Amino acid sequence: MRIQQIISSSLLYTHFCTLHYANNGRLKIALSSLMVHLFVRLTWQAVAS
Repeated sequence: MRIQQIISSSLLYTHFCTLHYANNGRLKIALSSLMVHLFVRLTWQAVAS
């Protein structure tokens, strides 16, 4: 029974670590997209001035 608990908790930990890294990746993509959008907007404002 104890071995099953260890395996279960290990799998749960691995699952949460995987979700953490996946969410970090999504956050980096979202921030990158936002930075590109802001750069393009500021560039167009500078060109229009």
